[in-house]
Amino acid sequence: MKTPRKLFAAVAVVIIIAGFGLARTIDYILGQNRDQVRQELQKIIGKDVSFAGLEAVWWGRPGFVVSEFRILDDSHFAATPLISAKELTLGISLWDLLFQRLVITQLTFIAPELQIIINETGALNLASLLERKNELRRFPTLRYPATSERKQAGVNFSIARIDIRDGRVEYIDRSIKEPAELRLNHLRLTLKGF
Repeated sequence: MKTPRKLFAAVAVVIIIAGFGLARTIDYILGQNRDQVRQELQKIIGKDVSFAGLEAVWWGRPGFVVSEFRILDDSHFAATPLISAKELTLGISLWDLLFQRLVITQLTFIAPELQIIINETGALNLASLLERKNELRRFPTLRYPATSERKQAGVNFSIARIDIRDGRVEYIDRSIKEPAELRLNHLRLTLKGF
């Protein structure tokens, strides 16, 4: 009777040690790529993105948690952010992580707020954001060293799913005589299949 207990205890110890080793490895890889994730977010969205902090997490779904995420609006529309979220979770692919490639596959916005504004001239703030993003592409970019000289493979965005939890959308139309407003609260949305 003691032999099965010893075998069970040995298997449990091996599983705990393997789990701890896997957690430390994931934490190390995520920690190494934290600054690259910050740079890639700013490169994709533009200079108007800001956030309070960026943490690597491995418990639950490995990835990164961005706190107080904001995309600033053009001052012609509003002084408040175009998009803000209490938290943005960037989920990564475990399969790619096994090969030491960091691929972000899922975005989860916690308590996001989106302001859609049409100003007095009829211009849309979302269109203004796209124009500013296109202007950034025209600037010359720095050349990176050859791939053999680079230490890290980089961060890739291959978004397959976007989740919105407890979201809020505010629509304001100032192009008409009496400004119109519409608010949607407690929005929960999942987008898949990109």
